[in-house]
Amino acid sequence: MKSQRLKLFFITIIFILLSSFAVKFFAPLFLGIIIAAIYLLIKNKDKLTKKDLIVAAIMSSLGSLNIIFIEKSLLAIALFVIIFITYLGAVTVFKNFLGWDKLLSKNWKKSLIIAIALGLILGFINLGGAEIKIKDPTITPLLIGLQAGIMEEISFRFILYALSIYILRDKEKNIVDKILIYALMTLPHAIAHGFDIRNLIGAWIVFAMPLAILQKKLDLTSSITTHFIIDLIRFVCLGG
Repeated sequence: MKSQRLKLFFITIIFILLSSFAVKFFAPLFLGIIIAAIYLLIKNKDKLTKKDLIVAAIMSSLGSLNIIFIEKSLLAIALFVIIFITYLGAVTVFKNFLGWDKLLSKNWKKSLIIAIALGLILGFINLGGAEIKIKDPTITPLLIGLQAGIMEEISFRFILYALSIYILRDKEKNIVDKILIYALMTLPHAIAHGFDIRNLIGAWIVFAMPLAILQKKLDLTSSITTHFIIDLIRFVCLGG
């Protein structure tokens, strides 16, 4: 168990370093994430089902709509592939070690109520006291919110959560294991945004940790929903 914990520690450090480079150049971080996803998918390929492929395709399509219709860029293909592979890599791990795909919990109604309520609260906190006024009434904020919620929750959090579960074999023995899991689920994503240290700590406490807890304690759909609402409120009220 100590060797697994040490391995998780070094993996966390590696992804934190890759995220620090991502402030200027995202390619190394995305490459690391894709390598991890492919590795996990190969190791747990027997758990892959047709349903997983369908869900991955739907998630990838929704997450790419902004790039396709608003930015009109071929980067949509890359984004589709990243979401698709990371979802499959993660979901096969959860099915293997947790016994379910972590997509939507059995008590999904309660989970979604919590997710929506938290999204509204954090969304208005994120405005930072700015005047609540609709600045962009178009469909753009909706598509940007979908992209951020789906891509970031799957490709920056879900897959890294799965990686920690795979390394520890779903055996959280003590508080150190929990800290490492949450660190891997939150720090790379937060650091990649390029915040200064003060804003980084604030964003980590107010946004990254609640989203990670939602995903870990509830399901992926809850964290995507909350993340989507936060960004939707931001882009509707503050614009791009």
